Amino acid sequence: MADLKWSSDGQEMFDKIMAIVPEAMRDAVKPMLFGFIEKRAAGKPVTADIVAAMVQNDLPEPQRTGIMQALGMKKPAEQAAPEAASAPAAPPPPPFNPQWQGKSETMFEQMLQEVPEALRGVFRGKLMEILRQKSKGGAVSETYVTEIVQEIVPEPFKSKILKKFSEMGDFDISVIETIIARHGVSQDNLTYILHDTQEAIGYLPPEALRAISNKTGIYLSTIYNVATFIRHSVWSQRVSTT
Repeated sequence: MADLKWSSDGQEMFDKIMAIVPEAMRDAVKPMLFGFIEKRAAGKPVTADIVAAMVQNDLPEPQRTGIMQALGMKKPAEQAAPEAASAPAAPPPPPFNPQWQGKSETMFEQMLQEVPEALRGVFRGKLMEILRQKSKGGAVSETYVTEIVQEIVPEPFKSKILKKFSEMGDFDISVIETIIARHGVSQDNLTYILHDTQEAIGYLPPEALRAISNKTGIYLSTIYNVATFIRHSVWSQRVSTT
């Protein structure tokens, strides 16, 4: 890739875009943006107008709308002549109030937590519209939310969100976070973590064991072995007291 020559306003605008992009994604996103800009600049200095054209024409949705809103950029339709703006606009679609099924709402909110706060409002609306299309305006299943993550969310956020989905059970995940904060992540304390988890939840569901593995770095096979021993010990105690 050729070295880009930047004007001061072009560099300033590009830096603002990179500040919006989550830090974990910047190294992956920057080469793609440079490629778009290089084609548009065609050897000329990169001005703010070139960067703006890249955002408006080359970025995919919903990233395009989110960045444009964060930068205060107007869509081309909003920049039309006053007489065109005076024409009656089509009424906006009614707000989508989905019928959430299972853990779909919790999963949807978890997905949004990975979006920079400045962009969440835009992304919520865009993702809601995708849900409307997938569900045909009806009930929203967990499958629809998972499909959105797989189809739209880039790495490494896709894997991170899907991992969090796998941890969800019929319990509050913060319970496990509190227990691990109390005992630490050392494998030496795994028995205490599992005992406290069982006391708090009432049993040791697979989702809880995966969450413990993800948060401590202890192999899931090791956790399953210790959990099996604990379950056997509890069962033996109950039998001996009957």
